[in-house]
Amino acid sequence: MITSGQSPDDQASPPALGVGFELSAVAMVLLDDTLRIVSANPAAGRMLGTEHLVGRSIIEFSGPAGAESAAWDLAPVQCGELTHLEHAADLLTSTGEVIHASICWDAIRVPGDPLFILAQFRDVTAERRQRHELLASEGRFQQLDGFG
Repeated sequence: MITSGQSPDDQASPPALGVGFELSAVAMVLLDDTLRIVSANPAAGRMLGTEHLVGRSIIEFSGPAGAESAAWDLAPVQCGELTHLEHAADLLTSTGEVIHASICWDAIRVPGDPLFILAQFRDVTAERRQRHELLASEGRFQQLDGFG
């Protein structure tokens, strides 16, 4: 299966991903054990601002917190200690925009194939902004209520 930005020479996705990977509205990339993107669905290209994801390291898209923390977070999945990991992180798009994301990382082991890691991203930037605005509004209300 050739997916977004992939050439025939690139490593293909394991067959276990199937058509759902390509058609999903959920942004997903498939990584090898060195965290290099070997396949990406169109939703991932839209989220990260480029259709040329294959061959790039997912670390390139780590946000302001830095590449060191991004790689360290995935170490238990890379070495096989964990098969599933969820966390929140900032992603940096190709245009420099920071996206707040909820990320699920899953180790995929197909007999006879190397380890792959499936990353599923959900953009929570708007939700985070709304929560921040609500907390600020509640704080202002409490200040005003204290004067009454």
